[in-house]
Amino acid sequence: MATTPCRVLTETRHTFFLTVPYQSNDQYKPGQAVRSPWRSIEDCEVRLSVFQRGWYCGQFQTVSAFVQLQPKDASGDWELPDVEFRISVFRSEPGIWKKGEHFEGVIGKIKHTFSNHLIARDWQLPETGTTNVRQLQELGYLKLPEMELLFQFEVAGCFVPRRLTKRAKLDYGTESWRDMKFTDMVLCAEDEGGPELPCHRFVLAKLSEVFDRMLSSDMKEGAERRLVLRNADIETLRAFLEYIYTGLLPELLHIPSLQELRVLGDLYGTPELVTDCAQRLAGIRSASDVRVLPSKSLRIL
Repeated sequence: MATTPCRVLTETRHTFFLTVPYQSNDQYKPGQAVRSPWRSIEDCEVRLSVFQRGWYCGQFQTVSAFVQLQPKDASGDWELPDVEFRISVFRSEPGIWKKGEHFEGVIGKIKHTFSNHLIARDWQLPETGTTNVRQLQELGYLKLPEMELLFQFEVAGCFVPRRLTKRAKLDYGTESWRDMKFTDMVLCAEDEGGPELPCHRFVLAKLSEVFDRMLSSDMKEGAERRLVLRNADIETLRAFLEYIYTGLLPELLHIPSLQELRVLGDLYGTPELVTDCAQRLAGIRSASDVRVLPSKSLRIL
């Protein structure tokens, strides 16, 4: 699978609230949900669904909630990797937010991937195992006169949708990258001298329409064995070539190399490389780079 281009975003964190009335055991049925409106997050949208009587019929039922996250244009195959989420519900006694089981403490312990095959992640009200109004009152989750469950849901990530597209399976793979037999050209970072990276003309042409035009036309590059790419140093070119063959970024890449790789991906028609570099950059940004958006209250009546 490959990805289509997307706008590069920095990592962000967003917090929303949902107030759910809950005054009697007969007010809701198992599997019935109250859902927040969709809230925009850059190119994506998120909402919370709360099942006051549990999301399935069975002997064990407890208040449950689902975070649903998707691109605004959620057509075709897509995924949103490395997303963190936390669902909390306010407990009036002793006046604390009771956080979800997955994120006790600071958000950021577990990363999830949302996709068109898995658009929601669930959570259950911890330490209750009940949907009974009286018991929820005794535990401090419901309080007179409001009798409302107050939820807070948070999501964090770079929210760069990866658009998955069908791509012809390439036969070279990691074995061809390792062996490099029968190479017919080299990549270089300098016009004369300097290191040379052997590779296969058909591999570059197969991956990129830009390379295909360059290497199969009457242009200078099509007639010569040596192809010079001046937009990066030789080590970045080596990483670029490895990605072309394997579809994977080398593990030990610093920020300048990732930025250069993004430029190469944009110049030479490999949008999946642009996306993967954006995801890697977002994952290694320091906490000082995270932009926190103000919380907004939301009431469902």
